[in-house]
Amino acid sequence: MGNAGTPGTTERLRDVEHAAYRVLAEAESLAAAAPEILSGIAQALHWDVGALWTVDRDGQHLRLTELWRRDLPELADFEAISRGLRMACGEGIPGRVWQSGEPLWIPDVNAATYPPRGELARTAGLGGAFGFPVVLDGAVYGVIEFFSHTVQEPDAELLAMVAAVGLQLGEFIKRERVIRELALQNTILENQGEAALDAIGVIAPDLQIVYWNQRLLDMFGLTESEVEEGDATVLIGRLIERTADPKTWDGIAETVLSDRDAEVRLEAPFADGQVIDAWTAPIRGPEGTLYGRVLYCRDITESKRNEEQHRRNEEWLSFLTEATTLLSESLDYRVTLQRFADLAVPLLGDWCAIHILEADGSILPVAIANRDKQKLGEVIKLSETYQNEPNSPAGVAAVIRTQSPELYEEVTDEFLQATAQNDEHLACLRSLGLRSAMFVPLVCRGRSLGAITLASTDSGRRYDKEDLRRAEELASRAAFPIDNARLYERSAVIARTLQNSLLPPDLPRIPGTELTARYIPAGEGLDVGGDFYDVFQTGRRSWGIVVGDVTGKGVEAATITAFARHTIRTAAMTTDRPSEILNILNRGLLEDPKIERFCTALYARIDTRFARVRVTLSGAGHPLPYIVRSNGKVEQVQCKGTLLGFSGDITFDDMIVELDFGDKLFLYTDGVIDIRHKGRTLGGPGLLNLLDECGKRGTEASADLIVRTVLALQDGRPRDDIALVVLGVRASIFRVPPRRLRDQLAPPTEIVG
Repeated sequence: MGNAGTPGTTERLRDVEHAAYRVLAEAESLAAAAPEILSGIAQALHWDVGALWTVDRDGQHLRLTELWRRDLPELADFEAISRGLRMACGEGIPGRVWQSGEPLWIPDVNAATYPPRGELARTAGLGGAFGFPVVLDGAVYGVIEFFSHTVQEPDAELLAMVAAVGLQLGEFIKRERVIRELALQNTILENQGEAALDAIGVIAPDLQIVYWNQRLLDMFGLTESEVEEGDATVLIGRLIERTADPKTWDGIAETVLSDRDAEVRLEAPFADGQVIDAWTAPIRGPEGTLYGRVLYCRDITESKRNEEQHRRNEEWLSFLTEATTLLSESLDYRVTLQRFADLAVPLLGDWCAIHILEADGSILPVAIANRDKQKLGEVIKLSETYQNEPNSPAGVAAVIRTQSPELYEEVTDEFLQATAQNDEHLACLRSLGLRSAMFVPLVCRGRSLGAITLASTDSGRRYDKEDLRRAEELASRAAFPIDNARLYERSAVIARTLQNSLLPPDLPRIPGTELTARYIPAGEGLDVGGDFYDVFQTGRRSWGIVVGDVTGKGVEAATITAFARHTIRTAAMTTDRPSEILNILNRGLLEDPKIERFCTALYARIDTRFARVRVTLSGAGHPLPYIVRSNGKVEQVQCKGTLLGFSGDITFDDMIVELDFGDKLFLYTDGVIDIRHKGRTLGGPGLLNLLDECGKRGTEASADLIVRTVLALQDGRPRDDIALVVLGVRASIFRVPPRRLRDQLAPPTEIVG
């Protein structure tokens, strides 16, 4: 090879180059061209091995794509090992060429180490080697290498020639890719028309339809002969025929049938309910010349239905959330159900009615809503005039009785006749113009509570099974709050009845006085409170007033309250001393092993046998009473004592105070003063301020002021029971003109041991 530059050698190199180019020109792929190029170059130059390495998919290694060798036994192992290798960048001859991007000449592979095949090359008797890159778009796509049994000196002309071949190979690969992509695109385009979801038509400037797919024919009921023999006017005419509103197509028809260079898109509903999304756009050449128009038509009927269904689902979920919240906002189910019915119209129907099954078996409407406000009065009057018969074969009564819903996709006259009670009722039902209706039972814990009726009139809506399913879901959600509210009402009535039984039905008339009492239970009124008061006559001119508070609530507290009232009344028949009466009650609480609660109490004996009202008081752990004098002075009566039911080793004191005309005595429970709500407090100082305002008020006005203030501080919902008794003295008690009008000092207070 040392004389490669001689004329003979130069001609041989040119022959090799021409042969390589010819192979590339005639081959369809690199896989077909590579073996001929390798064998052609190797045999023309008398080299023994030629190999093509290409970059692997991972971009990190070279792998052997093609190998040619002379049929020599010593080269078999070299080929086998080479085919199993992956060369990293910079590794071996292929890796070094890949790394540098330049041709590489190795005069003698035995004189240097070129792993991983250096020893293998020496074993095979190989000497000289060279390699050159295959360049694609400026990057190394692969490497071609050759080996010879003889030592070969570098040949610059050969390297230049193979470098040029490497560039040509790169261009060949690029061309192959383009051809492959074009072939793929052509295949896709050829099949796309038939496989497309769209109906496609291509219209030339002369209005001839030059391309169409089968879907276009099927969508518009055309035959191939009609399209071949006609033009775009045939297609547009068929579109207009099928459209519910022919004017819908005006924009596309005007564009397609003219030379307008514009895009138009629209939705067109067909008369049979099908919805078409149509789009036409110009086809332009490289210079912007209008070559024609393409018309796409897609059936979006199902999509529009899905959109409508999705919209209805969203509306339903929103309604369901709002309805669920509404149903849980109040325990007054009648008010709640009316708001519920108003919410259901018009989303679920043109009118909605809710009937409740009463304890006596009657079925009464509790809520009615109508889309047409003018007809609402007629519907309400009709419901009140013709109540549902429990044995009616259809409608509200039937679904309540059977607990099974009824769906009437179309309300027939036969249905109206079956439910009407007489001819006049039938005429009224017909006048409503019912189109479709659903009756859904309200069932909770296996019991029928009532029914929801949904009906359509002027809207023409037709209910289906999906509507019925939703109505059933709604009814199931509404039933529990309704049942809970009714249970609450019954419980509240029982609690109020029991609570009232623990309070005096009427206040006795004490001569010369005004007596006022207030009792406000805490919470929702479901639990009987422990606060109580009682006023009763103990002698010809004496009365007892007691205010107390039993710890806790409920039946046990009510039992102790009843026990305390009974014990106090009984004790007052045996003694007139308040302290002794409280002692008797204390012993009674301690002696009963079933009683495990404590009680506070304040007992006052009222005597009217003197020129003034004399009050003897004794307290047992109860808030201290106040006296508001006629001159506005406020006094606290210090009748302290230990709470009842705590210990038997306690004593109580009696304290005597006198009330003159205009004076008022206030007895109360801790619900009046123990207020801690949202940063608001009352306490003793707050009560004193209120009592200052009570100086010029009567007992009724004073009691109202205190209760109104206490409730306002707690947003109208007291956290504890409130019991209040106000005793005021009137001048009529005196048989002679009072002598103390001049004396504005407080009457004396006396403690009796």
